[in-house]
Amino acid sequence: MADPPSPCLPFPEREDFGGLLLIIPPPFFRISAKETAGQQSFQRNLEGRVGGGTQLIYAFDGKEPHISKKAYVSDQAIVLGDVKIEDDCYVGPGAILRADYGRIEIGVGTAVEEGVLIHVFPESTCQIGRRVTFGHGAIIHASCIGDLAVIGMGAVVSIGTQIGERTIVAEGAVVRMKQAIQPAVVVAGNPARVVRKVTPEDEERWRDGKQHYIDLVKKYLKLGVQRIG
Repeated sequence: MADPPSPCLPFPEREDFGGLLLIIPPPFFRISAKETAGQQSFQRNLEGRVGGGTQLIYAFDGKEPHISKKAYVSDQAIVLGDVKIEDDCYVGPGAILRADYGRIEIGVGTAVEEGVLIHVFPESTCQIGRRVTFGHGAIIHASCIGDLAVIGMGAVVSIGTQIGERTIVAEGAVVRMKQAIQPAVVVAGNPARVVRKVTPEDEERWRDGKQHYIDLVKKYLKLGVQRIG
C-alpha cells in the first residue's frame, strides 16, 4: 500500500540555490536504567508509555490526547488537549504540545526533542509528517511540516507556515508568519531564506539520525526509566 501524501502540498517550483551550510544532527542518548516494577494504567486514549513519574497529560474542553502505545512520551513533557501522536514518536523532557483551541497531529517516527513548544492557531490544525525531527528548543506554530523535515535547535516556525518534505530549517532560523518553504531545501537566517538544496549527504546523515530516535523509543519502552535521586 502506498504511503499517504505529505500534508504540505502544493509548493512553489524549486530553484537552484548556491551557498553552503553544514547541518549536524544532535547527539543521541544512551539509556541504562532498568524498567521500574509494574506498568501504569492509562485511560482509554493514552496508550503511550512514559517515564516512571506523574504524567503531565491533560484533557481540556472535552478533548483528550490520543497517544500510540508504541510512542514514548517523557513524564516531564506536557501534552494537552486535541493531540494525536503516532507510532515510534519520541517526545522528550520539557516538550510542550498544547492543543487547547486547535489540533496537533504528529506522524509516525517523529522526534520532538527537549524543550520544543508546539501550539496552534484557533480552529486550525498543525499537521506534522512522518520522521520529522524537532531540535531542542524549537518553537512551532506551523500549519504543516512535511515528511522527513528537520527543524533545527532554537528555530522559530511561525503561525500558518508550511515546511516542505525533506526541508532543513537551520538552527536559530525564523520562518515568518504564513511563509511557505518548498521541499528539499536548506533555509537559514532571520527571516529564513533558502541557501541551497538538500544534498544526498544531508539525507544520509539525517536518515541515520532519525533512525537513532526510533530505536531510542523502542529502548525507552523496553527498559523504562527509574528515578535514583
